[in-house]
Amino acid sequence: MLFNRLSLVTLAIAASLSAANAAENPVSSKSTNEITGAGAHFSWVIFNDLKDGLEHKSGRKIRLYGQQSMLGMGCNAGIKTAKLNQPGNETFGFVCCALSDNELKKEGIRLYPIAKEPILILVHKSNPVENVSLAKLRAMFRGEITNWKQVGGADLPIM
Repeated sequence: MLFNRLSLVTLAIAASLSAANAAENPVSSKSTNEITGAGAHFSWVIFNDLKDGLEHKSGRKIRLYGQQSMLGMGCNAGIKTAKLNQPGNETFGFVCCALSDNELKKEGIRLYPIAKEPILILVHKSNPVENVSLAKLRAMFRGEITNWKQVGGADLPIM
């Protein structure tokens, strides 16, 4: 089944709320001079293309994780990586879907949208799922919904 609507999912960087704190406490000389980013594959593709320019501009190495991230796990890795940010260990995470204000507050991160990416969701014709709301699609991408049965489909993992 091909969904009638093409969802626009926000592609964003999840950055730690400690950005202001980092400005007050500059990176120590013990820093590895490396910035680490991880998260959703969609964002990884963009950052990988921008990496050389970002490294040249910042004078720092950028290490990216997420090229092979699976559905759902990538966003969670982005959030976890952003939360590790601190002076001397600068990190950022990338996510493929917008987070609610409650999620941002709970996780202690900020979200900086950089692009919108159209995503086409396809379901095999043998899967009886009829319709999935935008909220449920977002839950799928966050890894909260992992089986088609949770949205009225077959008892199969979402791939």
